[in-house]
Amino acid sequence: MFKRTISFLLLSLILLPTLYLAEDKPVITVSILPVQTFVQKVVGNKADVFNMIPPGASPETFDPSPIDKQNLNLSKLYFSIGVPAEVINIIPYLNKETKLVELDKIVAEKYEDYTIDGGRDPHIWLSPKRVIVMVDNIAKTMMELDPENSIYYRQNANNYIQELEALDIQIKDNFKAIKNNKVIAFHPAFQYFTKDYGLELFSLEEHGKEATPQHLQNMLDFSHKENIKVIFYQSEISSRQAMSFAEEIGGEA
Repeated sequence: MFKRTISFLLLSLILLPTLYLAEDKPVITVSILPVQTFVQKVVGNKADVFNMIPPGASPETFDPSPIDKQNLNLSKLYFSIGVPAEVINIIPYLNKETKLVELDKIVAEKYEDYTIDGGRDPHIWLSPKRVIVMVDNIAKTMMELDPENSIYYRQNANNYIQELEALDIQIKDNFKAIKNNKVIAFHPAFQYFTKDYGLELFSLEEHGKEATPQHLQNMLDFSHKENIKVIFYQSEISSRQAMSFAEEIGGEA
């Protein structure tokens, strides 16, 4: 049930239209696909939204190409989410005319940030209630940039917020019947989601590295005891250990 629910959430947040740049539309840049979806839902056909980090690339180590930097220079707005690559390799290349809107900091004013591997956990897009805050502020920013279309942006945002509120209710309903609330992930990227919905997240990875033999055995014993048959991992993080773990527990990754 958890696997189907989080897959539905990720698909809802990541399926995107193709970007076509037009001279008469402002260009907006973001770092990752989920944020592109949030912005696109608000701006509709009034702006072009460019995503920097392609599917499969790591938000921690991504280094933009010269073409990426060119597209960045065309941007009226940049919406940040707080992934490491933004701080090191994207935001420093913003020109003076590009307005930076730090969605991660705006969300942190209302909801607590969590930590991961000793630093801030950037995966706030996995929390519908945090996404609602982002969408509301994307609309406010667009209304300031383009006042003539304020009603359009606000209505789009309100419609999407209603969808997110319905998704939140659906996820809560799905978890009501689940007796085992324990979840194992290779990398602890899902804690905003799991904490929102009363789940306990356990990580195979330790301090950003694959599990030691002792920790691996402890997690195998734990999985057998709790009858856990799934381990979650991020597609951009290739891990033989996650696959081997799934085989050992007779489950899937």
